[in-house]
Amino acid sequence: MLEYFNRQYGVKIRDSNQPLLEVRQKRGTIYLPPELCTMVGIPTNVREDFHAMMAIKKSIFLDPTEKIHHMQELSKMIAGSAIAKEWDLQLSLDPDQIEA
Repeated sequence: MLEYFNRQYGVKIRDSNQPLLEVRQKRGTIYLPPELCTMVGIPTNVREDFHAMMAIKKSIFLDPTEKIHHMQELSKMIAGSAIAKEWDLQLSLDPDQIEA
């Protein structure tokens, strides 16, 4: 397995003794090293927490004005970063406007 991931993907597995994650699919079962996997979805304990779910919902379903504000804040953060300055990256902080 170590050689396979190195040869196929150029990835070196750090822990050769880690247990593998079994992933069952319609076309067969595959085994993946956990260090190459990322959890997705919302854990059960968070799904069962009403307040946590409301906070998630609030952050996902913003009205258009709030979305624009968040995008402008993100643009400011990126524009002010050291890497943006190093690359001389110029960002417009205001969204483009089009007629619908």
